[in-house]
Amino acid sequence: MSVLYHSIVIFVRNTGKAFFGLTVEGLEHVPSQGKVLIAANHQSYLDPPLLGSVLPREINYLAKVELFRNPLFGALLRHLNCIPINRSGQDMESLRRAIRVLDSGGALLVFPEGTRSRRGDFLRPTRGLGLLAKQSGAPVVPAYIHGTRGFWRRLFRPGGLRVVFGEPLHFSAFNVEQLKGGDRYQAFSDEVMQIIAALKAARP
Repeated sequence: MSVLYHSIVIFVRNTGKAFFGLTVEGLEHVPSQGKVLIAANHQSYLDPPLLGSVLPREINYLAKVELFRNPLFGALLRHLNCIPINRSGQDMESLRRAIRVLDSGGALLVFPEGTRSRRGDFLRPTRGLGLLAKQSGAPVVPAYIHGTRGFWRRLFRPGGLRVVFGEPLHFSAFNVEQLKGGDRYQAFSDEVMQIIAALKAARP
C-alpha cells in the first residue's frame, strides 16, 4: 500500500466517522486475502474512496477513461490503483487488466450500473460484472452505499454514511444454464443488483 493510498484511506475513514456518522456492516463477508470483486451501487464521486476507506485491504478500481485525459490527474489515478475503462463499448484490454489484478489475488471494486444514479434510484446493471465474475472465477461481494448523494447535508448526523456488505456470490453457483451468451452475464449482474436492493430494504 503506497503512502498516498494509505493517507487517503485514513483521511476518508476518519472524516466519515467524525463528521458523517460512518457505519459499516457485514465486513466479515469480505475475504481478507485472495481475489474478490466488490460490486456496489453508485451515487457519488465519493463512493470509490469511501469503499476503499472501510476495507481492511488495498483495492483496485475501474474508472471511466475520460478521467484519465488530464495527464497529471490520470497519473494520480493510476497511482491509486485505477484502471481506465471505455464505457462506450466492450473494452477487452481493460477486461484483461482487471482479470490480471484478480488472478494475482487482488480486490477490485466495480459499479454494475456503469455510471452514477443522479436521482438515487438503482439503474439497470451492465453485463460486465457477470463477464468479469465468469472469466476470473472471483467471488462477488455485494455492497450497498447509503448517504453519499448530497452527503454534505448529512453533516454530524448519526448513520449519515453507511456501507453494508452482503454474502459473496459465485458465478459457478448461479443457475444460468438455461441462458446463452451474454444473457447469462446479464442475469448474474441483475441478481447482484437485486441483492444490493435487498440490503437497502433491510436497512433503510
